[in-house]
Amino acid sequence: VDLSTLIPIMYGIIIAGLLIFLRSVAGTVVTVLVIGLSAGTAMGLTGWLGINLTPPSSTAPTIILTLAVADSIHLLVTLLHAMRHGASKQEAIVESLRVNFHPIFLTSLTTAIGFLSLNFSDAPPFRDLGNITAIGVLAAWIYSVTFLPAFLAVVPLRVKQQTEARSDMMQKLAEFVLRRRQFLLYGMSALIIALAVWIPRIELNDQFVNYFDPSIPFRADTDFAMENLSGIYQIEFSLPATAEGGISEPDYLAKVDAFSDWLREQPGVVHVQTITDIFRRLNKNMHGDDPEWYRLPDERDLAAQYLLLFEMSLPYGLDLNNQINVDKSSLRFIATLENITTREARTLKQDSEAWIADNIPASATEATSPFVMFAYISERNIQSMLFGTGLALVLISFSLIVFLRSLKVGLLSIVPNVIPAVMAFGFWGLLVGEIGLASSVVAATSLGIIVDDSVHFLSKYLRARRERGASPEDAVRYAFATVGRALTVTSAVLVAGFAVLALSAFQLNQSLGLLTALAIFAALVADFLLLPPPCLRSTRRKSMPINPQRFPSPVTSKTLLTASLLASAALMLMAAGAPAQSETPEERGLAIAEEVDRRDLGFGDSASILKMILTNKQGQSSTRELRIHTLEVPERAEGDKSLVVFDHPRDIEGTAFLSFTKILDPDDQWLYLPALKRVKRISSANKSGPFVGSEFAYEDLLSQEVDKYTYRWLRDEPCGEAAQGLDCFVIERFPRYENSGYTRQVTWIDQQEYRPIRIDFYDRKDSLLKTLTLSQYNQYLDQYWRADDQYMVNHQTGKTTRLTFDEWEFRVGVNERDFNPNRLKRLR
Repeated sequence: VDLSTLIPIMYGIIIAGLLIFLRSVAGTVVTVLVIGLSAGTAMGLTGWLGINLTPPSSTAPTIILTLAVADSIHLLVTLLHAMRHGASKQEAIVESLRVNFHPIFLTSLTTAIGFLSLNFSDAPPFRDLGNITAIGVLAAWIYSVTFLPAFLAVVPLRVKQQTEARSDMMQKLAEFVLRRRQFLLYGMSALIIALAVWIPRIELNDQFVNYFDPSIPFRADTDFAMENLSGIYQIEFSLPATAEGGISEPDYLAKVDAFSDWLREQPGVVHVQTITDIFRRLNKNMHGDDPEWYRLPDERDLAAQYLLLFEMSLPYGLDLNNQINVDKSSLRFIATLENITTREARTLKQDSEAWIADNIPASATEATSPFVMFAYISERNIQSMLFGTGLALVLISFSLIVFLRSLKVGLLSIVPNVIPAVMAFGFWGLLVGEIGLASSVVAATSLGIIVDDSVHFLSKYLRARRERGASPEDAVRYAFATVGRALTVTSAVLVAGFAVLALSAFQLNQSLGLLTALAIFAALVADFLLLPPPCLRSTRRKSMPINPQRFPSPVTSKTLLTASLLASAALMLMAAGAPAQSETPEERGLAIAEEVDRRDLGFGDSASILKMILTNKQGQSSTRELRIHTLEVPERAEGDKSLVVFDHPRDIEGTAFLSFTKILDPDDQWLYLPALKRVKRISSANKSGPFVGSEFAYEDLLSQEVDKYTYRWLRDEPCGEAAQGLDCFVIERFPRYENSGYTRQVTWIDQQEYRPIRIDFYDRKDSLLKTLTLSQYNQYLDQYWRADDQYMVNHQTGKTTRLTFDEWEFRVGVNERDFNPNRLKRLR
C-alpha cells in the first residue's frame, strides 16, 4: 500500500518543489530522472542480493527519492547561479562540479555511514532498510556527478541573467547572524537544554497490532478475532519440576494450579492454558463425571497414569510434546493476552516471575514468547544502536577532518550533527511523551542526513577562507550566499519527503518519518543559527593564506552501458525405462508384500522386552521400558492381538495396553490403570495418534497385515547403508484405512530374506514426515526375522524414537484367555 501511494505523492511534492525553487524545467526533469535511477538501482540490487521487503524496509524507496534530491539541488543551484551571472552553460557545469564534487561526495559518504550503522540493530528489517538506503545514496551520488551534468550539457537550458546584484533573504539572514552571534549562541544553547530536559520523560511503549491502520485487512481481522474469539498475544513459562516425571507430583501440580489462578486475575489476561486443567477433567471423567471429582489427583502414580491415558487418546497430529518436555520434568504454561502495550507486557512478565520466585522457588524461570521478545526489542535496539550511532559519528567526524583538512572545524561539526536529534526527541517528549520501535533507529538514520547541511556550510566557509582569503565574517556571508538557498531547498524537500511517511498505513513508518523530519528541520536551524558563532570564535584569530589553486576540471566521460550476460544451461533429461514386466507394478508390489507376510506366518505367539528412548530436537531424552506379547490370529480378515505392559518409569509401572488389530475397522483397545484398579476402553479409531508420546504411531507398531494397504512396485536398487551389500525392492503402499495418518509409505525390502529395511512415511499433505530404519536383524526358529533396533526420525520436528528389543521368545504358550480385557487387573 505504501509503495503504491507514498511514492507517487513523493514524486508530486518533489516536482512541485523543484519547479518553485529552481524555476527550471530542465533542472526539474533531470532531478526526477536522477532520483528515479537511484531508487531503481537500489531496488534492483536489493532483488539481486535476495533482500526481502518488509514494512520498515519498504520505506527505503521513499527515503532514497528524498535523499537523491539533495545532490542534484546543490549542483543545480550553483550551476544556475553561475549562468545568471553571465557564465556559459559549459563553464557553469564545470564550476558547479568543481565547487560541489567533494562536498557532495562527503555528504553521500556520511549519509551512507549513518544508514549502514543500522546493521547494529537487533531487528533485521531495520538492517535491510539501512543497506538498501545506503545503496541508493551512493547510486544518487554517481548519477549526480555523471548523468546530471551530461544531460544538462546536451539539452537546452534557459536562464534569465541578473545584471545587478540584489539583496536576498540569505544575505539578510547572514547579517542577522553576524549581528546577533552572542545572543544566538546563548539563546540556542538554552533552547537545546530546555528541550533536552524533556527526553527522560519519553516512555518506550508499543502496541504492535496498532502499527497497522484499521483499513489494513490484517488489522481488521485481528480486531475481529480479539472482540469475538480471544487475544492474539501470548506469554509462556517453562516450569521445571524437581526430577524426571516430577510434573505428576501432587504438590507441584497444586503450586502450578495456584499460579494459573493468580495469572487469570491479572489485567489483560483472557485465557490460561495449563495441564492442571487436563488433570482435573480426567479425574472427573474417571469418576462418572461427578463434579465433586473436578480436582487434582492426590497421588503421583494416579496423575502419571491419567497422563498416559490422555496421551494414548489423542487424535492424529496431536501430542503433549508442546506442553510437556520429553522426560516429563517440566511443563509449558501459556497465557493468552489482550492487545496490551509492551509496557504492560513487561510489567506482567516481571510480576509473574516475582510470583514464581516467591511461591515456587524450585521452578524459578523467565517468561518468554515472541511477544515478550518484541516487548523488549525497543530497549535492546536502543542499546545496540547507541554503539552503532556512536561509531557512525566517529567515522563521520574522521571523514570531515580528512576532507575538510581541519581538525578544529571537523571537531566543531560534531555539535550541529548531534544537537538536531536532541532537539527532535526533546520536542517529541514535550508533545507526545511516548515512543516506540522507531526511536531506536531515528538517531542513526537522521545522523547521516543532518550532516549534509553542516558539510556544505563548512566547506563553503573554508573555501572562502582558503581560496579568497576572506575574514571569518565574510566567509560566513559567502557560505550563506552560495549554499544557504540550496540548504533551504533541500531541507524543505527532505522534511516534506519524510513527512509524507506520516500518511503511511504502518505506524512505525509514521513515527520514523515525523521524527526524522523534525531532526532535519532542527539541523537546518542549528546550522544557520548555532554553527556560525562557534566558527567565528574558533577562527577569528587565525588568518588563512590565499590559495587560488582550483580543483582540476572533471574529465568528460561517456556513459558506459553494461549489459548483463544471461547464461542458460541445457538440462539433460535422463529417463530410465523400467524393464519389461509381465505383471503390472501394482501386481508386483502386492506379490512382494504377500511374500513378506507368508514368510512370517505360523509363529503362534511371541514375547519380548522393549526399551523405548525418546529424544527431542535439543537432545534431551527419556527412557521407557515395556514388555510386549503378541498372539497371531490365522484368519486373514483379522489382525493379531497385542498386549503391552509398562515397567518403567515407576509411576506408570503395571499399566497395561491391550489391542485387537482390525483391517479396515477401528481397533479394539483397552487401558488398565493400576492406581485406580480399573480397565478403561479408549478411542480405537485413532490408529494414527502417537504411541505414548513417541514418534511411532499405533499403526506403525501394530501388525502389518497385507490387506491394510494397496501396493505398487517402484524399482529395484541397493538397500543402502542400513543393509550394505544387499539389493532391495522399493514398493509404495497406500493405507486403505480412512483414518490413517499417512497418504503413502515407501518401503525398502531386501530381496534375499524379504525383510523391511527402511520405510518413508508421508503425511496427509504428502510431505515426507518420518523415516523408520530397521537393523540388527536376528533369526528365530530358523524362520522368523526380527529387527532388534528400530530407529524413527521425524523430519518435521527433529524428534527421534529408538526401540531396542531383547529376549525374544516364541511359542511361549499364551492363548486367547490371556488377551482378555478382564484379565488385565491380574497382570504381573
